[in-house]
Amino acid sequence: MTEHSTLITERDASDPKSMVIRRAPRKRKSLVLWSGGLSSTWAVWRLLAEDTDEILLHHVHYRSRTADGTKISRLIETEEAAVRRAHQWISETHRPLAYSDSVIDGTGFSNGADTLTNVIFAGAQAAMTWGLQSHDRIVIGAHQITSDALNDQRARLRGILHVNLLKAVMQTEKPPALTPLGLHRSKSAQAQDLAGGLRECVAYCETPMSTSEKKIRPCGQCPSCLAVFSTSKDDVARESDLIH
Repeated sequence: MTEHSTLITERDASDPKSMVIRRAPRKRKSLVLWSGGLSSTWAVWRLLAEDTDEILLHHVHYRSRTADGTKISRLIETEEAAVRRAHQWISETHRPLAYSDSVIDGTGFSNGADTLTNVIFAGAQAAMTWGLQSHDRIVIGAHQITSDALNDQRARLRGILHVNLLKAVMQTEKPPALTPLGLHRSKSAQAQDLAGGLRECVAYCETPMSTSEKKIRPCGQCPSCLAVFSTSKDDVARESDLIH
């Protein structure tokens, strides 16, 4: 177990109206910014397997437009459903995990809104709510990308922006570390890593669509659908039952 000495605030047993601040050991807190998608769900799965941190989950209900800006995306619905199913599955098969959520409406932007930065802003506020300190971490689900992408100047500048955003919102020079998990695993490998019951909960499609049965299904054609299976579009169509 990873323990850190930290300040804990609690009520004085002899005087319920007063608070006592003391230093005591506790597990490191890992706050997962959980979208319900594959990579963030994989991050939760990995943390459960390691069983060293106190795991906290925060989901942002993010309303946005489709890439062409013409209509409201159905992604928020699939992600909300995925989080509900996955949280229940984890609670029943492993252990209950603390959960919080917030709402961001980005539909006022035609397209191209920086979703990640908005989610990190909400995550910083959640981190304060859960009492995270400098030795804790805010976890973001990631997947395998090239070293060129990691070294891209825009990506580096955005990383600096995110750290400074945490400092500003949390009002500290030493915020929790912003930690991506999954950079060494492809999306298809992450899907195979997950237990079957959890894998069936995941919302992996970037452009979910309605069907004649009034259900929302994966499109089977977007880059994310193809990356999950690393196979043909016909195979994706046969196997795309991860969204119900």
